[in-house]
Amino acid sequence: MLSGWLCACGPQASGAELDLTRAGGEHTLEPTRAIDRAHRVPAFRIHTVDGDVFDSEAFIGERPFMLVYFATWCQVCRLKLPMVDFVLDRYGADLTVFGVVMDDRSTWHHVPTYLERYDIDYELIRAEQFPRFAAAYSPSGLVPAVTVVDKDGYVLEYQHGYSRSHLASLIHAVTVADEPR
Repeated sequence: MLSGWLCACGPQASGAELDLTRAGGEHTLEPTRAIDRAHRVPAFRIHTVDGDVFDSEAFIGERPFMLVYFATWCQVCRLKLPMVDFVLDRYGADLTVFGVVMDDRSTWHHVPTYLERYDIDYELIRAEQFPRFAAAYSPSGLVPAVTVVDKDGYVLEYQHGYSRSHLASLIHAVTVADEPR
């Protein structure tokens, strides 16, 4: 039984080499530092899996956003994702959500089935294509992880792993994310 325990998954060991380069060109900007609560989040401009641009300038000062880190091989993610969905369904109607998929080429083929199984319909970012972005917004490197950034660009909530205690703090973060600081 997991009651009261914090569980998380580390990076999957793989014999395959990762190509961490991206042919995104000059229009890509990855963060230069990790997030913290005392400073605005670092600027970024990256591409989603669908080719849309996710640019921090369009969000900071305008609207809050949430990043949900997961991987198909992560058993703990299967506990966390229903919690995130519960919070979003009830409290996050105005929150923009992006999934950061930590799968690499060796497991990417599992992603479509996983998205369907867990009813994930938010825009996706491939962490292996934007490794500095992935590391900056989830400094623990563990999955699952959730980062909630308020309208003004400050981290309201950062969670890694799964704990029942995460529910109340995630609800709070989502409900106040659009309020001025």
